[in-house]
Amino acid sequence: MAKRQLTALATAVLAADAAAQTPLTRYDFVNLATVMIAAYSLSFILYRQGKITVRAHRRVWNILLLFTFTVCAALGVLLLLRINYGIVVSLPLDMLYWHVEAGIAMTVISVFHILWHLQYFKSAFMKAPEKITKGRKGR
Repeated sequence: MAKRQLTALATAVLAADAAAQTPLTRYDFVNLATVMIAAYSLSFILYRQGKITVRAHRRVWNILLLFTFTVCAALGVLLLLRINYGIVVSLPLDMLYWHVEAGIAMTVISVFHILWHLQYFKSAFMKAPEKITKGRKGR
């Protein structure tokens, strides 16, 4: 297909999508973030009380991080195919809405994940040049 035809097709698809959506889509950032923080707090309290292990606590959140990433990435690819190539994959849901919602959840969970590994990141950025220099002096 010629580039001009693809552009016209993508424009038509976007116009149809825009007509099907409400004028202003509202995303549930505050509600979703609040639920995620409350759920994390609950699992953290259960871990601190010895009801679950730290391994189980982290495994749950790592699986949720993987799931939200997968949903966000898959819907992002489907949206890319629709916009750039005119390949429409019909799903019984608003792909853009759920792409953004999964992205919000992934972002909140990513903050937890980064906080777990904060010491690693600090040492990687603060001590890395020193370790690299020591390793190269021996050569």
